[in-house]
Amino acid sequence: MSLFGALGRADKKIATSMAGKMQACLDNSSLSEDHKKIATQMLKLYPPSEIDLANGYMNANTIAANMRERVIGTAKDWEHKTQTALDNYAGILAATLGPFLQPKNLPEAMQQKSLADTQKLLAQTQELLALARESGRSNILHDEGITETAIIRLAQRIAGDTDDLGQAWLTLQDAMDTAVKVQREGRTPSNHGDFVNEVLARVAELAAQGEYADASHAIDLALSDEGAAHERRKTRLLQSGVELARLQGDAARAATLLLQQADLAAGEQAEFEVLCNLQNGYYETGRDKGTALDLRIAIDIAGLILARATTMDERGTALNDLGNALQTLGMRETGTARLEAAITHYENALKERTRDRVPQDWAMTEMNLGAALQTLGERETDTARLEAAVTHYENALKEYTRDRVPLDWARTQMNLGNALKTLGQRETGTARLEAAVTHYENALKEYTRDRVPLGWAKTKGNLVILELAIFEKTGDPAHLDQALAHAMAAKEIFKQAQASLYIGMVDRDIAKITALRDGG
Repeated sequence: MSLFGALGRADKKIATSMAGKMQACLDNSSLSEDHKKIATQMLKLYPPSEIDLANGYMNANTIAANMRERVIGTAKDWEHKTQTALDNYAGILAATLGPFLQPKNLPEAMQQKSLADTQKLLAQTQELLALARESGRSNILHDEGITETAIIRLAQRIAGDTDDLGQAWLTLQDAMDTAVKVQREGRTPSNHGDFVNEVLARVAELAAQGEYADASHAIDLALSDEGAAHERRKTRLLQSGVELARLQGDAARAATLLLQQADLAAGEQAEFEVLCNLQNGYYETGRDKGTALDLRIAIDIAGLILARATTMDERGTALNDLGNALQTLGMRETGTARLEAAITHYENALKERTRDRVPQDWAMTEMNLGAALQTLGERETDTARLEAAVTHYENALKEYTRDRVPLDWARTQMNLGNALKTLGQRETGTARLEAAVTHYENALKEYTRDRVPLGWAKTKGNLVILELAIFEKTGDPAHLDQALAHAMAAKEIFKQAQASLYIGMVDRDIAKITALRDGG
């Protein structure tokens, strides 16, 4: 059971029956002690849950393959992403699961998956409600007249949107803030007249009960009423509609209402630049605060802007912005649909943003496309996407030169180093890893210790990983010396910044390097 210490109560039932078999597989395998140690770490960090078993149709090989892909996409430790480590992990997992599972046909598997998904939804809803109570947020909402039913409906909706509890909690906090705002606006007389005040009061009453769809319908009826004809009244009603759309998690409706607001303010169709600024505001909020709903709204706004674009520059900008929002949200999701869509939009943007016409915009989109391909490539065993990412980064460097745009040049050098590092870790030779070292060192010419100390230190941390990877392949102790020098330099900056998380990571690297130098 020590292998499954982090599992929840339901999943530990699986662990109880499998732990002995798994330990026997490890003990009886022909793996070296070092490889057994790494496999054990991976099995502890990435055990299958009931939902994983259902998603794999109760087939041991399918489940093991799915889990292997998850490790590729989520593992932080370089040791867990090597081909050997991944093969050992998947092999032991399949051997362990085989005797315990009977493969299901598709209808049976889907029924089991549906049950597992429902159980997971209920569990996450309860966790969100517990966080709301423990934080005091529920009391604040109750004081505003918001019912427990309304809070539960918010939690249920958000739990169904993401598997990530941290992401769900951020989204729920944002929704609860909006819910409070709706109540206060409903009680406070506005300067827009009795018509608007009555509508907002009715909207608040419905929202307090969790009847968000009915509240939105009330806004729609009000907007169609001649009483809303005045610009200021209509603007206020549209803003309330946006708030309710956020409570419903309806990004498309929020985006549509936001564009109507922008058009109303302009007195006609809003200018392209105004709409781009609107989209960028939601994109930056979603990116920086981690709120998925803001990114989804940014995606939908970008789609509406694209439909209005009339020139190559406008279409190229809208497509690039749409790709950015899709990519940022896609990086946080286990699925690949948004990343695939981002790639398509970047490729279409390059048809508008040609190198000969707008070289800097072309380079920007080339780098964005490389980043999306790299993210997908890191989740796949096939290297085609990573190879393509390298090509697009190299393309970007044709225009992102150091003398012209030094920081963009350095950022691209960093991204290129990241892609080559991942490729190098999957190959037997060291050429890619050594090339990655060169690109990181290039980046440090502009990401200097004085200018961006934390960025400099993180790059040094990447160099530690590279030097250790090269040592693993060559056995040359000089790479351990290099790794230690980079680690000590990074630690100094992290200590100054009191970045405890990074200090802990560097300390683990230093301990590993020391053990390797001592022959451990």
